[in-house]
Amino acid sequence: MRRYFDENGSEYTPKLSNDRAVILTAGGVLKETNLTLSVYSKQLDKEKVSNLLGLTPTKAWNPFERHPYGGPHNKKTRILDWGKWYYSTETNVESLDAKIEKLFALCTPNLEIWQRLSEEYQTWLTIVGHLDNWNREANLSRKTLKWIADRSLDLTFDIYFDAEDDED
Repeated sequence: MRRYFDENGSEYTPKLSNDRAVILTAGGVLKETNLTLSVYSKQLDKEKVSNLLGLTPTKAWNPFERHPYGGPHNKKTRILDWGKWYYSTETNVESLDAKIEKLFALCTPNLEIWQRLSEEYQTWLTIVGHLDNWNREANLSRKTLKWIADRSLDLTFDIYFDAEDDED
């Protein structure tokens, strides 16, 4: 049931024509998401990070180490004065809470190691979200937020609008 209110808060029934067309929908969750756990530093030791977390990265390089960049078809390489270690999850519709729980289950449960890691390097968790319409939301439970905080991770959001091309 839909209810309509004017600027004074009084309920009214709008007059609508029969030639209506839906031009948008509002509300709902992100279409798909994935996570990226990142560690960055100008003194990064990618092997040390892998050993501390107990996880093999999706991609990692030490400062001044030649490494590929760009998409999988790009054959270019570069050298930077900083290093980065990161692990990315699959992009799908699974809930963020479940994804984060699975990601942390792959890593060391020792919170002292996470604390040490975040003291030595910049560490963060990125939620990458894809939306196909406006006004979408991402929800994280208190339990999940505590897991992130317990691991001394900053939290970032990287949101992409994946609209289909529409000539109209």
